[in-house]
Amino acid sequence: MRYRQTDEFTVTAARASAVETLSRRLQTSGYRVEETEWGLAARTGSDLIFRIMGLFSPNTVPVGLEVVLEDAGSGTRIQCTAFDRMGWYINAKPALGADRVLDCKLSAALSEVRDAFGNTH
Repeated sequence: MRYRQTDEFTVTAARASAVETLSRRLQTSGYRVEETEWGLAARTGSDLIFRIMGLFSPNTVPVGLEVVLEDAGSGTRIQCTAFDRMGWYINAKPALGADRVLDCKLSAALSEVRDAFGNTH
């Protein structure tokens, strides 16, 4: 993991409801979602296809999302981390221009979380 962005905010929904809402939103947006003891783990894209196609296929950029949901009295505190899931590269540097694409993809992943609750930046 070389690229990473984080965000945190609180919503008024109860934790169980927040988990369900977010899981449904991420699945609808094409993420593969897994419920964890701390919240949700989601991923999209493919490292293999990204290596083969590169930036010719930006939808294949491998991105992961970890979302921690904690009870916060009258709502749920959400802490999310979006990160690249690109495996090992011999030169430790992805293709030229990938920085910008990854930055956009990570920002979009964090926006999906906020948008699930109608929470704008």
